[in-house]
Amino acid sequence: MQAAFRAKMIVFAFMRQTIAKTYGLEIENGLIQFYRLDFLSCLSQWIYVVEGYCRQLFAVPSKNNVKFISWTIPTTGDAIRDGFITSLSTSLGTYLDNVFFKSSANLQSEYLRRHVILHGNQQNKDFFSQRNCLLLMFILDALVVIEMASNKQFPQVFQERPGEPKRITQRSDYYLKQLQYAFSEDNLQRLELQKQHF
Repeated sequence: MQAAFRAKMIVFAFMRQTIAKTYGLEIENGLIQFYRLDFLSCLSQWIYVVEGYCRQLFAVPSKNNVKFISWTIPTTGDAIRDGFITSLSTSLGTYLDNVFFKSSANLQSEYLRRHVILHGNQQNKDFFSQRNCLLLMFILDALVVIEMASNKQFPQVFQERPGEPKRITQRSDYYLKQLQYAFSEDNLQRLELQKQHF
């Protein structure tokens, strides 16, 4: 969660890759909310991105189902790279099928299940937690790494291009300001008001 590293991930990964760029605004806005400790906004911003990203990255034909079985895992023709992509995709797909995309009748669950929240049935406010935001961040990171690897741009991701150092510095500074703001009197009052709903 170091601001400098996250800034690099946004600039070097999410702003460079074709699919990731289509969700760049949502991903960075969720990250800003995360640094503000606004986990409800962060989670609400990111949770729907996962399905869309998977649908595009893995060429899922169905409009109703994005389960791992329907994924077409990208290949590059390089055995080592393709092994890495397949391994990461399989691990991610297994987690998404067994947790994230899994239907649940337990409306009190705090586990990261998209089905419950997107249908407006979430009844456990602990769902909007730092833990679940971090899980979503790891899912988004895995997706962008798969995309970078399939575009043969991984692991050389951290090679700067013109204009990128400035973008990274701007973001790193801004993320740190948001973290400082998180502990301001104004934000602590917002958190206190929100706790009254728990």
